[in-house]
Amino acid sequence: MGLANGHMGLAGRVFSARPIQMTVIFIAQAAVLAVMGVYDSNEMPILWRFVFWFVLMSVGGIAFSLTEPLVRDRWFKDANLAVHIGIISLIVSVPITIGLMGLNTRLAWDRPLSVWAMQFVSVMIIAVIFIGGTIFARRLFAKETSASRVPGSAFLERLPVKLRSSTLWAINSEGHYLRVFTDRGETLILLRLSDALRELEGVSGLQTHRSWWVAEQGIEQIKTSSGKKTILLKSGQEVPVARSRLSSLKQVGWR
Repeated sequence: MGLANGHMGLAGRVFSARPIQMTVIFIAQAAVLAVMGVYDSNEMPILWRFVFWFVLMSVGGIAFSLTEPLVRDRWFKDANLAVHIGIISLIVSVPITIGLMGLNTRLAWDRPLSVWAMQFVSVMIIAVIFIGGTIFARRLFAKETSASRVPGSAFLERLPVKLRSSTLWAINSEGHYLRVFTDRGETLILLRLSDALRELEGVSGLQTHRSWWVAEQGIEQIKTSSGKKTILLKSGQEVPVARSRLSSLKQVGWR
């Protein structure tokens, strides 16, 4: 159930975050390709050309948005950037190639395998250029703006839109996912705890357990029972405190 909820949350962010910007980009791409009539699409009425390219660009964009976090944070999390770009481009090229071959064959699908292969390779090359450029540009922009960001803002941007301006209370690792507790509710995101901790540098909080990080502003009460400490969050969730973390709590005055 947790994995299913995680995938649903991921898909929800793709379709709910920045929908206007994504739609405008797809419309602009479709309009340019429709006017140019590339891949012999000029034999179709211009309205159908636009619809075809809009659907194809949308499929490619959504495939990228869904695939990139899975490749980067789960399937190939230990691989380098070049491998990430290659795998994402490979996956995204599949629906694009099918769409283009459908156009070229008028849905007859009667081309030999060699033609399919050549079409796939050409799409793959273009995908590597565009996807690689997108990832590099995004990382460059992130580096330039990181210095001026409020601590923890990069992490909050990963949350659903309705939670991005919320107050962070705690995060709990659940396999490859993190359950995030805020003053506006909780959600499940695809991210490793180690990566989250890097993005939360500068935020007043502590890792109290190997699977838990707690923000100071999320604490309702610190309890001690039978020599064991636990933290009661404002959400009512009880968080364990590992013995190895007790000294860290004392250092920051959490008693």
